[in-house]
Amino acid sequence: MADIDVGQMMQRMSYAEYVAVPGVRWSHLKEMRTSRLHYKVRSRQESPDTPSQVLGRAAHAAVFEPELFEAEYVVCDLDRRTNAWKEFRAEHDVQTILKTPERDGALRIAEAVRAHGPAAEILAAGQAERVITWTDPATGIARKAKLDWVTTPDMLTLADLKTAADIGDKAFGRAAATYCYHGQVVDYTWGLREVTGLEYKPVIIAVENKEPYDVRVADVTGAELTAAENLVRELHDKLAEAMRTDTWPGQFPERGKLNLPSWELWDDDAVSGEIEVISR
Repeated sequence: MADIDVGQMMQRMSYAEYVAVPGVRWSHLKEMRTSRLHYKVRSRQESPDTPSQVLGRAAHAAVFEPELFEAEYVVCDLDRRTNAWKEFRAEHDVQTILKTPERDGALRIAEAVRAHGPAAEILAAGQAERVITWTDPATGIARKAKLDWVTTPDMLTLADLKTAADIGDKAFGRAAATYCYHGQVVDYTWGLREVTGLEYKPVIIAVENKEPYDVRVADVTGAELTAAENLVRELHDKLAEAMRTDTWPGQFPERGKLNLPSWELWDDDAVSGEIEVISR
């Protein structure tokens, strides 16, 4: 990335260091889609990692920075209730502890991604886990992001890695919509544009979190790109308005009606009676 002004880009840092950097990150910004209250609460507290999040972070390290994976992750299969585990934890307090299946899974994911042609092409040259900070030009909101992979300027691709149970079109499309994957990767390209002045292509590398560890490279283009851009702009605008008015309501600030699912509204007796009448 010799053509990029690296003075505007921060060096690689630990997750704890990244958390301490001022600015709104995507994982909090996307909470505005639920409500202002959800954003306010999530942005003020760190949630403990779930097992899937631990595996996801380990997979990221194994895929993008294998040498650091070996240094930053250690294996311990001891019972966490024992003194032996507590002693091991104390001896490795700056590392992340994995169980053997978690470590093996992360390595299998990395192997599968590197063996996938389109993914390998993207990972051939670039930088991993770099932190950038910028100011959203439309709202003045200070932002930050920890980027999975930024290619060299000759390719201009920003890749975000996602692990999933199913990477098929329907299943992964639903997951992307639910967790705003499309918005996240486009949001990061907007940040890169502010930092570098270059237009990066948003790409999602998706890999199954279990055998056979299938891989796909999904470009965010067309209607999906437009939807992502609209989402990112909408979330910034909502947050800016919340900050301006200092109002942080939840999802339902007004009194409303209960809405049951359609299956609960189905009247079996009424339908049965109609069928009997029709059949006579």
